[in-house]
Amino acid sequence: MDMSRYRDLFVSESRNHISAFGELIVRLEDAPGENAVIDELFRHAHSLKGMAATMGFEQVVAIAHQMEELLGKVRSNECIMVPTLADLLLEGSDTLARLTSEIEAGERSGEDTAELVARLASFTPPAERHSAYSRRSGTEITSEASVPAGHQFRQSDSFKSIRIKTETLDHLVNITGELITNRYRLAEAIRLADTAESQESLHHLSTLLRNLRDEVFKARMLPFAFIAERFPRLVRDLARKQGKEIHFQLFGKEIELDRGILEDIAEPIVHILRNAIDHGMEAADERVMAGKTCGGTITLTVRRDKDHVEISIDDDGCGMDPELLKRKGVEKGILSLEQSAKMTPQEAYQLICQPGFSTAATVTDISGRGVGMDAVRETVQMLSGSLTILSQSGLGSRFVMRLPITVSIIPALIVQAGPIEIAFPLNVVSRTIELEASEIMYESGQPAFILGDISLPLRSLRQALNLPPVPGPDSALLSVIVCDVGTTPAFSVDRIVSQHEIFVRPLRSPLSYLKGVSGATITGDGRVLFVADAGALA
Repeated sequence: MDMSRYRDLFVSESRNHISAFGELIVRLEDAPGENAVIDELFRHAHSLKGMAATMGFEQVVAIAHQMEELLGKVRSNECIMVPTLADLLLEGSDTLARLTSEIEAGERSGEDTAELVARLASFTPPAERHSAYSRRSGTEITSEASVPAGHQFRQSDSFKSIRIKTETLDHLVNITGELITNRYRLAEAIRLADTAESQESLHHLSTLLRNLRDEVFKARMLPFAFIAERFPRLVRDLARKQGKEIHFQLFGKEIELDRGILEDIAEPIVHILRNAIDHGMEAADERVMAGKTCGGTITLTVRRDKDHVEISIDDDGCGMDPELLKRKGVEKGILSLEQSAKMTPQEAYQLICQPGFSTAATVTDISGRGVGMDAVRETVQMLSGSLTILSQSGLGSRFVMRLPITVSIIPALIVQAGPIEIAFPLNVVSRTIELEASEIMYESGQPAFILGDISLPLRSLRQALNLPPVPGPDSALLSVIVCDVGTTPAFSVDRIVSQHEIFVRPLRSPLSYLKGVSGATITGDGRVLFVADAGALA
């Protein structure tokens, strides 16, 4: 029987099991007495072994079988989850991942897995059974320990769900975007023809398109857990490598985002976690001297706020000193002494996002080269999001990324500067206000105005787009206020044109080299509008 046609399904299912290994093994190492976690790990190993046996993948069968045997010993209390056992099981998980990738590519594995299988089979549990202790608190974990309510284990797929290729979902989004664009073209044609009887049909079409858009978006939504299962393993391995004791917490992994955003945001989260482990968290003796517990905590929290998601990463490490950041900024020529003196702590924290900026005394293979945080900021801005950095010296830091749920079909504010119209994603616009010329003041030669109790810099959108200035002062200016108050200026525009949904198309070379724009859209009358990247325009 030809089993090759089932290969894609095997690869997909196997990756689900293997991704679960990393998260659950680290979780079990933190709390060895959680029977539900042990049972879930055992089921993943058993299911993977059965699938591989059916397909004839003997190397996968051998490794999964020995992992299942070891987990069976843990479940029957013959062995406890010590770090050496966790290392061995994680090594097995990594090898299974490599074998699965080779199976997906249709390659014959040349890796010799016999030595790993032998080590798994010959692993000797401790001579006498000890009580399992939590690494953080030192309190005994009983065999009746239960899984916290926030942890939900996987359930097998039912016939109510099917697997769809991501390319198919991408095509659906593109078709929906084209339909929305053509809806605006139809509306423009009806307006010019002055055919009032067509308005009802147009209204009905608009309703159906909104429903279609919502359903397509739902199909593309994935839980944050889709990328989060690698993070506990990442923190665990890097902490052990540096000899630090770090407890990792994850909340809100059931929150859903668009698949495209999830793919783009995974690497920035890794950069922040690596920096938190290397720079933010102190060694155990340093923490004790500072009056802290010997083990630190990194917490990743995902929250839904209407049509946005907030991803925050907190650590209780040494925090950042804004004055030190300012001095480094002056030393590297990023800012002048005068600018440094006027800089707020929040602005100083943003300096770590400058390319090449680092306060590390030594360079490690984890961080310290001054790369990473600039990529984080660029990615967040590319996704029409915002990055906020908060810190307190000696107490820890917080990084908050605020992102839209989706970036393909979005509401936008169309504004005009000179002959150019440009679209600002509505999620980055805090508000619009009308300023009289008398309300504009100058700070260090730069225009600004007071909003509430905050002084906001004001920049002409004409200037940002390299257009000639308006001859003579206007009596009033319309200003778009983007959400990054404190890091991004307000933009004065000539006119606010309209607000409606747009289908954002990615830019390809050579347009992708344009600064200050993140995409383009087509209007109802066939014109091309660029989509503004507010952070880059600033």
